[in-house]
Amino acid sequence: MIDRILTDDIVKNNIVPKIDFNAYGEHEIITNLKKEPFKNERKLYSLIADGQFNEKDFLEYLKIKNSQLSSQVQQSCSSD
Repeated sequence: MIDRILTDDIVKNNIVPKIDFNAYGEHEIITNLKKEPFKNERKLYSLIADGQFNEKDFLEYLKIKNSQLSSQVQQSCSSD
């Protein structure tokens, strides 16, 4: 699924321009992806409307999201 979402054109046009390859340390984008990976979920809806993201892929995204959130809850409960 990820190879259909992150095509070379999408990476080249939308991700690479936002990364400062001369910066030292972890970039803000990477930090945000680690801390809040689902923050921009609303933007997916516009990708669906444009036909860049189909319903099947969106349902797969939701499965991944639910799996991640479930594992975070389990980790939180086990650390208490």
